[in-house]
Amino acid sequence: MKQRTLIIEEYEFTKQEYLREVISRMVQDKDVDLSVRLKYYQVPITRKLLNSVVDTIKDIGKNREFFVEIILETDQWKNIKHLYKVLNQYAVSVELLVSEKLKRSEVKKYTKKVLLEKLILSCNNYSTFYQLYQYWKEVGLSIKLEGYRLSENEYFEFWEEWIHDSSAVWFLAFENLLSSRLIGKLVDCCEYSSCMGKYLYIDKDENVYFCEQKKEKSKMYSLKNGIPKYIFNTVYDRVLDAAVEKRSKCKETCSVFPLCRGGCPLDEQKMNCTQEYLKKVVHMDEFLGKELINGFANIENPCFRQFYLSLIAYGYNYAQ
Repeated sequence: MKQRTLIIEEYEFTKQEYLREVISRMVQDKDVDLSVRLKYYQVPITRKLLNSVVDTIKDIGKNREFFVEIILETDQWKNIKHLYKVLNQYAVSVELLVSEKLKRSEVKKYTKKVLLEKLILSCNNYSTFYQLYQYWKEVGLSIKLEGYRLSENEYFEFWEEWIHDSSAVWFLAFENLLSSRLIGKLVDCCEYSSCMGKYLYIDKDENVYFCEQKKEKSKMYSLKNGIPKYIFNTVYDRVLDAAVEKRSKCKETCSVFPLCRGGCPLDEQKMNCTQEYLKKVVHMDEFLGKELINGFANIENPCFRQFYLSLIAYGYNYAQ
């Protein structure tokens, strides 16, 4: 199955045919798994906006078969509550950026009405993150951190507490690394995987990029000028060629290439191993190897236990 992700941020769909053409191009191959991520914080979420996306997808689906998921990332809690029936009708999952004014009890109540998938915590230091995590984990949803990157020491410190916490919820950074080490697949990370050609990002000004994280290096064209013949143009081609060359050299000369895949294609086009990431991998492997002896019996974290038991149910054996 080919993975494709379309990210639309604050775009008001001034020209519906552009959206239709972009999605059509992204699913033109067979066996495509399409994820449409809507990021709306300033532009109000309305029934009309949701209908524009869903109706376009339905129309394209009349002529070709593909799997699609729609994810709404927002902080507009009032609109989510107002439109929860529409969101459920279209099976739209929600990633909610929480605020100081938002009450935990209210969000928890709506977890049975809305397909709430993640809570997003935004902060600029570890202390605030830790307090927010402890407060919001009681809702029982996965948590994603934005606006701050844990330092190496903070990462390991939080890991040691999280893995032994009997009331823990998934923290995306740990979920990614565990998934990578156990099944070889990152849940939600493009930095250490093959991402080229899998993402398209449209901003509020109708500019199109092939990377959401590093827009200054990945802008390709503007929809104001229409859609070009190829949705990935020469800007993308140049980065792809350089990335292939860099990764080939990494693969030839570095024994840990399978761990980081040469890093992000938009970083400096040279071999630039991410030592911080490799330390996390080594730490994780040492932990898993030690705990495997006891069949992970000493781990109280319910997220890990459920994840590992599901792997066993599918016949997976980490010891192999």
